[in-house]
Amino acid sequence: MREATVGYECNIVQPDLSDTDLSEHETANYNAITEDMIAYIEKNFKRQIRLNDVAKAVFISPNYASSIFKTVTGKHFIDYLISVRMEHAKEMLSKTDKPISQIGEDVGYVDPSYFCQVFKRETGVSPKQYRTNRP
Repeated sequence: MREATVGYECNIVQPDLSDTDLSEHETANYNAITEDMIAYIEKNFKRQIRLNDVAKAVFISPNYASSIFKTVTGKHFIDYLISVRMEHAKEMLSKTDKPISQIGEDVGYVDPSYFCQVFKRETGVSPKQYRTNRP
């Protein structure tokens, strides 16, 4: 009996986000939560942040945060974080002469090799090539 009650309570706290027919109130609530999550990401992208950190900042569970974020933005949390970091990296590569390893650190990557790997995967060119062909 206890397990059934716990499961039922979870369904109340975390509604099924696969429904596309969200009420106006739910949509506004999800948008507000997502805006807060995005603001947290923008403010902290330079640090090693995880979904747990963002969820804690907006006072909801990580699973619920992930579902809401995906529903509203169409992107998974990690994909959005990577895109924010890559946009900042591209800007730094275009506007500064900082070493690539420093730019990687400045956007949240401790390992320069991993930063270069992610940058190339996301943009199609290495950071060095991007800097050489500055837009």
